[in-house]
This record gives sequence, C-alpha cells and structure tokens, in this order.
Amino acid sequence: LGPRDARERAKITLFVDCFDRSVGGVLERVLAATDHDKLYRASESLVEGLMTLDTWLNTHSADADSEGGGFVFVCGRFTVAEALVAPALQRLVHLPSRLRPELTCDIMAIAKIRFPRLYRWATATLARESVAQTFDIEKTAAVKQRATPFFAAAAAATPADEGHGQRREHGEWAPGTSLEAMLASRVSAVRGA
Repeated sequence: LGPRDARERAKITLFVDCFDRSVGGVLERVLAATDHDKLYRASESLVEGLMTLDTWLNTHSADADSEGGGFVFVCGRFTVAEALVAPALQRLVHLPSRLRPELTCDIMAIAKIRFPRLYRWATATLARESVAQTFDIEKTAAVKQRATPFFAAAAAATPADEGHGQRREHGEWAPGTSLEAMLASRVSAVRGA
C-alpha cells in the first residue's frame, strides 16, 4: 500500500489533498440542505468537485493497473491513496440515498456518464475487497443520523408534490426536484461554459 518512491509519495499526498478539498465537505452540505436553494448550491459544489477529481486523475494518475483487471488507481495499483479516501467515497456514494431518499441521487451513474476516469477509479476502489468488507451502511447511517438529528426533520418537511422537478425563474429549483436532475443540469451548464 505504501509508496515505492518519492514520486509516488508526492502523488498520493496531492491526490488525498485534492479529494479532501474537492468533495470532502460536500456530503455534509448535500445531507444538511434544508431547502432547494441550499441543495442546488451543494450540487454545484459536488459537480465542480467531481470534475476536479476527474481532471486530476486524467492528468496525474497511471495509465494502467499493474495488478491487472484494467482498473486505474492513482499509482497504477491500490495504494494508501485509495485506502485513505475510501471511507469518504463510500459515504458520498451511499449515504445521500439512505438519509435523504427524496434526493434520488446516484453519484456513480452521473460519474459513469460525465466523468468516466473518475468512475473507473471509484468503481475499482469500491470493489476492492478490503474496502467493501469494512463498510457497514446500516451502522454508518445510524451514526450519521445520531450525529445530525435534523436529517429526519428536514426530509419529513420537504413537500413531495409541489413543483415536480420544475426549475423556477432565476435559477431556483422547485421542491421535489431530484438532486440527480440538478446535478445533470449543472454539469451541462459547466461543460457548456
């Protein structure tokens, strides 16, 4: 898992820093969003973070996995870089749909379409046996709910039938708009710019 040389050590340090700065706090903002304006702002941050990670992986990571299987890790093999960010990646992928079911967000589906390099890396990281075996969604969700009790209240207070995913004037989203729709719209806007 450790770096083989100074170059790999630097690459691992840079990747972990990029991951933390890009998407480290986004999960909290997505889960804590109490209205669609906050949710939209969090989705903008998430899209920008995913794009940053995808760009970093395209620019700095190895082209082939030395362990086989065609997956591409940061250093060409599973290293401490993946081990350090795997828990945050697991929470980012699994907790929004668990704690805020009205969001209907599938980050991996979005990454597969919009950020293919990030998708390959995340899929390989999440599929790693040592990563998968150490994640218990039930316990993680329970701890997160206890740590932030307003999740249940925020989810219960969201109007389900109002708006049906319509975008309002001035960039606001109507209640009922899925995070996936907001992300797709934001990705299109960023890519088009």
